[in-house]
Amino acid sequence: MNFEALKQMQRLPIFQVWGFERKSYANAGRVNRKEIMMIDEIRAGKHFDQLRKRREQLVMTLQHIGREQEQVEQNTDWLDRAAYESRVNLLDRLNEWYIEEMGQIDEALLRIRKNQYGHCLGCHHPIDIERLESVPEAEFCSSCQEARDGLEER
Repeated sequence: MNFEALKQMQRLPIFQVWGFERKSYANAGRVNRKEIMMIDEIRAGKHFDQLRKRREQLVMTLQHIGREQEQVEQNTDWLDRAAYESRVNLLDRLNEWYIEEMGQIDEALLRIRKNQYGHCLGCHHPIDIERLESVPEAEFCSSCQEARDGLEER
């Protein structure tokens, strides 16, 4: 399913997305595999929009940092060499941080396109909805992420 179709589905009432008739709620309590996949696609579409918007913000931020870096390099009136180096280091760290975040977002967008979004890359179980809501680019479930963080600390 392409993303334009997915976005159009998000605008439809949920009963039309699932294929239910408005007058028949007899089977509304039962959810089959196809309906679960539809729910996952709607969620992925929501997160796709969040990720895309955040990526656009990051592009603008990186452009701003680039302009700031140019101004710092062009300004020869620094009174204190330490202040100059501090500013350069700060801008470099911010640039690296935002580039890393953009990479994570690009990977999440790729997982959405491959229909692998929302599944832990470690244990392959679904990632909790709450985690995806707060960190839509999450690659790992909470348990696997904690294990990874523990290994990185060593």
